[in-house]
Amino acid sequence: MFIEKTNICIIPAKGKSERLPGKNIKKLHGKTLLSYTVEVAKRSELFDDIVVSTNSEDVARIALKCGARVPYNRPSYLDESQSGVANVCFDMLQYLKTEESLIFENTFILLPTSPFRKPEYLHEAYKLFCNHPECKALMSVTELSYPPFWALVRKRGNNIMTRLFGSEAKRRRHELPKTYKPDGMVMILRTEDFIAQGNYEFEDILTYQTPGYGGLDIDTLEDFAFAEFLLKRGDISL
Repeated sequence: MFIEKTNICIIPAKGKSERLPGKNIKKLHGKTLLSYTVEVAKRSELFDDIVVSTNSEDVARIALKCGARVPYNRPSYLDESQSGVANVCFDMLQYLKTEESLIFENTFILLPTSPFRKPEYLHEAYKLFCNHPECKALMSVTELSYPPFWALVRKRGNNIMTRLFGSEAKRRRHELPKTYKPDGMVMILRTEDFIAQGNYEFEDILTYQTPGYGGLDIDTLEDFAFAEFLLKRGDISL
């Protein structure tokens, strides 16, 4: 017999990171990135369960201290670079169903590299998701400042480059459509559809545009330095 609940929050937080070592537990303004995410998830009061997926003892210790659950030590192969977030979350949902008889209507994925999200952003995104029952997924996005239509790619492995796009590359900025990138602030999935497909590459994805710097995703040392700069300058209130 399964215990049916509404919302689960999964926070994927591996111990290793290629571009910024230990980024998920790196301290920003005296607090780890993981701590920011767990605390916002708790303050939102949206979730029946908040779990962290990791195989790092350090990450698990911090997650538990912040008030999240770490149901199991995830398989090491899921920490490999080719294993994406979808695989990690799919594995968590399968574990909770098999080992704890827990199933959830909706799955929220919060990346620990977005420390500036706020509870109200999660509420706004969830309200939008609930108002579109025909959509199987919602993804938060941030507008790109530079048009990707002007991008160049190396042609022969040297300094010779060619335009990635054709006619679009010749258009002026105001003539080009606005473009956006996933920012990791939140992903909401209808769990049954996610499990049935095994990934979240749905044809149509509902989007929520994250306000201000709420969608800042820390992936490099430069990103981290920029986050520190914003805090020091007072652009972000925590």
